[in-house]
Amino acid sequence: MLPLQVPLFMRDIYDSLTLDSSDTGEMNDDLDGAEAALANNRFRITALDIKAITDSDIIMSFANRGRLQEDLQWTLLFWFDTTELPPPDTEETLRAELRLYKYAAAAADGEEASFTIKCYQLVEGDAGGAPLLEAQDVRLSDEGWIILDVTAAAAAWQLDYRANQGLMVEIVRRDRPGMQLHPDAVGLRPAREETRSDREVMDLNPIVASSYYQPSTV
Repeated sequence: MLPLQVPLFMRDIYDSLTLDSSDTGEMNDDLDGAEAALANNRFRITALDIKAITDSDIIMSFANRGRLQEDLQWTLLFWFDTTELPPPDTEETLRAELRLYKYAAAAADGEEASFTIKCYQLVEGDAGGAPLLEAQDVRLSDEGWIILDVTAAAAAWQLDYRANQGLMVEIVRRDRPGMQLHPDAVGLRPAREETRSDREVMDLNPIVASSYYQPSTV
C-alpha cells in the first residue's frame, strides 16, 4: 500500500498497475487493461512511458528542489535530489523525463503561435557548453504536460550523484532561435491561481520521472 504523501503522478501509475481491491500492491494480470488505464492517465502517459513502466522493476519520481536565480530569469533551472537512485551495477536506466505543466497562452499580434523549448544537462566545468538533451516545438495555445527526455542525464547521475548539477530549460522563438522568450509568456510559470487547491498546484509542479530494470545476468 502506498504512503499517503506519495505524489499523485506515482499514485496514478500504481493504481493503473494493481488490482482495484488490493491494499497490498497485488499486480493486475490484465496487462492490456493496465496499459489502457495508463494511456488515459491525466499526466499524459505516452506509449514510450508505458513500455518503460511495464518493463521496469523500479519507478521513481523526484520533485524540483532548485530555485530560479534572479540573473537567469529568462531561463528555468531545475535540481532534483537523486542520491537515492539505484546503483548502476544492479539497475539500468530505461527512461527518464522532465515533466513541465504548461498553461495555454496567446500570441501577441504579429507573433508566431509556437515556440521551441530546449532542455540542457548542466555539467560542472564544461567549457564547451551544456549538452542539449532534447528540443521540442510547442504551440502557445497548448495546455498540458510537456515531456522532455532526460535519460542521458539520469544515467550520468546514477553513475555519480556528484555529476548532478541540474537541468536548464530555455525557451526561444521558432522563427528567430537566438531570441529568448520569458517562461511566463508561454504559460510555463503562471501566477498561482486562487481557484486551484494546494494539492492541485503541488501536483502540477515540475518533476523528473525515471524507470529502471535489472539486466539479466544469464
